[in-house]
Amino acid sequence: MTQISEGSFDADHLVQSSVPLHRPTSSEWNQVQLLRERLEKENLLNDPIIQRWATDRCLRRYLRARNHNLERAFEMIRRSIQWRLEFHPEQRFCRACKQNPRSHTFRRVGRTLTGQPVMFSTFVGVENYVPADNIDHLTADIERAVGVHARWPDQDPFPETYVWVLDFAGFHPRHLSPGVGRASLALFSDQYPERLQLAIIHDAPIIFRGLWLALKPFIDRQTCKKIVFVRRMHADKLFARIFPTELCQWLAKELAEVRDKQLAREKQWWNEWCPAWDDDKKSLAELFPGLGGSVNEHMDASTKHGKWVSLNWPLDAPETMMNREDTFYDAVDSNGLASPS
Repeated sequence: MTQISEGSFDADHLVQSSVPLHRPTSSEWNQVQLLRERLEKENLLNDPIIQRWATDRCLRRYLRARNHNLERAFEMIRRSIQWRLEFHPEQRFCRACKQNPRSHTFRRVGRTLTGQPVMFSTFVGVENYVPADNIDHLTADIERAVGVHARWPDQDPFPETYVWVLDFAGFHPRHLSPGVGRASLALFSDQYPERLQLAIIHDAPIIFRGLWLALKPFIDRQTCKKIVFVRRMHADKLFARIFPTELCQWLAKELAEVRDKQLAREKQWWNEWCPAWDDDKKSLAELFPGLGGSVNEHMDASTKHGKWVSLNWPLDAPETMMNREDTFYDAVDSNGLASPS
């Protein structure tokens, strides 16, 4: 068995250990057109909602998820279209949270320095463990963050990915059901491929090791490269490299409050301010004044209040930094990041 060790986390090394961005090539766009022609030939793009969803960039994500194998990408997106026509994710909302706002904590709380939406969740205060309710909640929030209901079009240079900070405060043995985890993983991988940019697993306890080992075989290699485990004592340094100061301050406050038993019992996170609330009041031009008059060039009438553009991507940006198989519970290298098992 591999020795488990925490080590020291070096955020500078993490960010600088980057690879070039996976920019689209002419060959890739040719494959996108071939995939679109195949979908049209099979009459799979007739529904107006599917037409809005199946952008060129959407098709590109499915191609990348299947290593640019056209046939496999077609089968994958065909199943997603069927799922969308039957499940109607664009119409989903969390009924459990409407009845009891303490049902779930997954929510959008801000954006990264390069524009991606930031999702946050913690186990503290969660009162609903029904897998179907969890799927409804995740689906509704992802659709609003980067899906059909996002306030910006699914086209370059607008961001197509999100970052998820998953805090393990309040984690309990009752959360060790692999079934719930597998259902969530299936949702992310099958219906939202290539949407996750980075998952920050914050302060996971040793008892999570068993669940992680059970779930890891169901996570594809590319997704594993996007997952990093970090202890609380090292998190601030990583957050500062990825998030604006305002979000870093909010995270520090939130992570402290959920660890205070008295405050945690009284928290009403659904009514509490977070940086995303201010973002929602701003137009794209207000969030990114450097775009100037080019904003309208990328937006149609239905998305005039879009946001979260990502331009002039630095080579050491978070988008590029996790091209390695980093996990915490296999082993930790000299930089505090886990090495492959």
